[in-house]
Amino acid sequence: MTDDLNEQSKTAKAMPDPLSQLQRLQANGRHRRIGRFWRFTRRSLGITALLVVAAAVLFWLFQRGEMPETAIFQGVTYTCERMPETDESSGLVHIVCVDLNAPGIELYTTPVDPTLADNPNWQYRLKTASTVLSENELSIVVNGTQFSSDSYSLTWEGKDWPIRLSGDLAKSNEIMVSNGVLNNAETNQYLLWFEEDLTPHLETEKNTVQSVLPQVKWGVGALGILVKDGKLNRDRPETPDTKTLIGINPETKQLWLATFESASIRVAARKLVEQGALDVVRVDGGSSSTMKIGSAASHMRSGTVMGGWIPTATHFGVRARNLAD
Repeated sequence: MTDDLNEQSKTAKAMPDPLSQLQRLQANGRHRRIGRFWRFTRRSLGITALLVVAAAVLFWLFQRGEMPETAIFQGVTYTCERMPETDESSGLVHIVCVDLNAPGIELYTTPVDPTLADNPNWQYRLKTASTVLSENELSIVVNGTQFSSDSYSLTWEGKDWPIRLSGDLAKSNEIMVSNGVLNNAETNQYLLWFEEDLTPHLETEKNTVQSVLPQVKWGVGALGILVKDGKLNRDRPETPDTKTLIGINPETKQLWLATFESASIRVAARKLVEQGALDVVRVDGGSSSTMKIGSAASHMRSGTVMGGWIPTATHFGVRARNLAD
């Protein structure tokens, strides 16, 4: 009897307490969860740190800074300046000046998409500046006219926000002439145009455009004339915005392409007058503003100097010979 009691006592001592075992399991589970949490946290922090470092490196590599007027192609110079921090300007302005007398200079304006030539509603397919630059072997390209497209739109607070994608159908709101061929936009507009020998002109009267079309080799419709014969047409304070301007000097056969990160109309126009432009017009701006420099450019980092990620319907570009040629 005594032996049986002793055996039961030993068995009882050998059997684990169910409550203690459950507590240990719960404790182990908590430790494992805490361990996983901290491992996940460390990994997340590590990945975040790497992303921050990568973003900083990319920003440092691709940011643009001030640059004095520099020859980048034959007959083409590039300038980058920081605008004064005022109520009407801030950020950078990128200016390309083209000597239309230089050998090898050619112009480009977007032609109507041949697959849409007979389409009464659409003329173009949206393309990015990078695509236009590479497809047409351009040296410089900027955005062109304002346009409408069949892009999908999101409505926010009663306003439509189009999500523009490459390939979307589009129509220019202004006239465009490409290699002597007119798009089917209304011709009763202001027109900046070039003869076959690249002599530049600006039609300041909308009703005269039709009469000069036989002489137009390249042309881009303007939203408005900012400067004529060196005189500003609008000299009042305005809210600054991203802008693309085109200027010409018919006397010296010079062309200016400029994109402003933030400037009012009069401040932007004055900047091109300072450069020597006698006539200045405004084309599409805002999120459409873009400038891209071809990879063969000398003495500067090529690529996108402003904008470039939103596709547009039309572009204005220049081909030029390399400095080394």
